Amino acid sequence: MDSNPDCHAYGETAYWDRRYNEERRKHGINHTFDWYLPCEELWPIIQTYCGVNKGFKVLVLGCGSSALCEVMYNMGFTQITGIDKSQVIIAHLQHRYQHQEGMEFLVMDATSMSRLDSNSIDLVIEKGCIDSLFCGTNSYNHVLTLNQEVCRVLKPGRVFISVSCGAENIRIPHFSHRTLHWEIDHANVPGRNGLHVYMLQKSEEEGLEINMMDTDFVGEEDVNREMGEDKQTTEKKFLNTQEKAAGGEGLVIVANVRDQEDLLAAMAEGKIRLLGNQKIETGVI
Repeated sequence: MDSNPDCHAYGETAYWDRRYNEERRKHGINHTFDWYLPCEELWPIIQTYCGVNKGFKVLVLGCGSSALCEVMYNMGFTQITGIDKSQVIIAHLQHRYQHQEGMEFLVMDATSMSRLDSNSIDLVIEKGCIDSLFCGTNSYNHVLTLNQEVCRVLKPGRVFISVSCGAENIRIPHFSHRTLHWEIDHANVPGRNGLHVYMLQKSEEEGLEINMMDTDFVGEEDVNREMGEDKQTTEKKFLNTQEKAAGGEGLVIVANVRDQEDLLAAMAEGKIRLLGNQKIETGVI
């Protein structure tokens, strides 16, 4: 666990089993609870990166009792999978949504999604799942493994959306590991002080493989060796992270940081447009 003795055991499955059982006794089986923000507030970012393609295969990590899957299903998405380590909440969700064809809930650890094929998912969303891992043991390695698994199951060119209370200098180093083949974008959520959304678009380059055994964090020496001379002028931003078991210094290679309001305004003005592969082209970043 964290060194903070007052920290809840958010990284432990037993904590969530107890919590979900208590919530069901107090509020009934149809009770929902969304961490950080409801789907309606997250929707503008989802729409910006996914357009109106509701045929996407959607994967929600650590779905818990969130209404996210239900809201997206009601919006027209018909291929939605929610996963969670808690057998308690998955049993509740399977019963609650048993008649919703195309929506499924599986007991699965987001750090080990071997049941899901590589390059099979169009959109991955998590709200607080990564944050909860940081409250558990061996957190840095667990977060890296989760990111590697997400990068593996994502189709090339598709997007992973992560909602977190962790600021850029805390979270971006974890998204910047050399085994993670994606570009990183960031937005602050208007009206939600201290809440961040990270958009990670997987590379469309063919033949990329993820070395799950590589758990060392990116350092300056590694990047200088791998970057060509023509890229040496690329802005590099070093971010000091809290020292833990696998801690150290992270390196951001590609990190476009902007405010969500600017993003949506640019989209309305036509400066951002969605192509067939949903890749963002913009004159803003």
